[in-house]
Amino acid sequence: MKKAILFFFSVSLVALIARCSRNSDPVDINVEQEIIAEMEAQKIPSVVACVVKGDAMVWEGAFGHADVSAAKPATSSTLYSIESISKLFISVSVLQLWEKGKLELDADINQYLPFAVRNPNFPEQEITPRMLLTHTSSLAWPKAEDRLPDFEYFFIPEEVPLISEWLPEYILPAG
Repeated sequence: MKKAILFFFSVSLVALIARCSRNSDPVDINVEQEIIAEMEAQKIPSVVACVVKGDAMVWEGAFGHADVSAAKPATSSTLYSIESISKLFISVSVLQLWEKGKLELDADINQYLPFAVRNPNFPEQEITPRMLLTHTSSLAWPKAEDRLPDFEYFFIPEEVPLISEWLPEYILPAG
C-alpha cells in the first residue's frame, strides 16, 4: 500500500511541478513545503525531486532520511529501488520501439536477443514481446525457496548473472 501511495504522490508531484513550470507567472506554491507536508501526511521517509526546464535542471531538493534507523539524510545522489514502476518504463520503451518500426510485437523475441529463449515443453511456440508485456509468455517468477539470494535487488555490474544461465529454470511447462 505504501508503494501505491508513494507512486501516486510521485505522479501528483510531477504533474504539479510540470503545471507550475509551464506557467510564466511566478509560482505561488512553495514546492518544498508541499513535499514536506505530503511526506509527513503519508509517512514517506524520503523524497528526492527535481524540475527540468528545457535542457537545464532549474530546481532540486532532497528531503527526509534515506536510512531512517541511521538518520542518514537523503541527498540528490540517493539511489532508490524502482520496484514495479519499471514495468511502466519498459512497456513504454517497447511500445516506442514498435511505433518506430524497430520491433514487432508478435515476432519471436529470439530475433532481438543474443541467446535463445524457448519453453522446453513447447519448443515450437515462439515467445513474443506481446506475450512478455501481457504476462502470457510461460516465464515465471521463482518461488521464494528457489530464488537466488537478493536476485531482485542491486548487483555490481561484473557480478550480474547471465540471463541465459538462469532463465531456463523459470520457464513453466503449462505456460
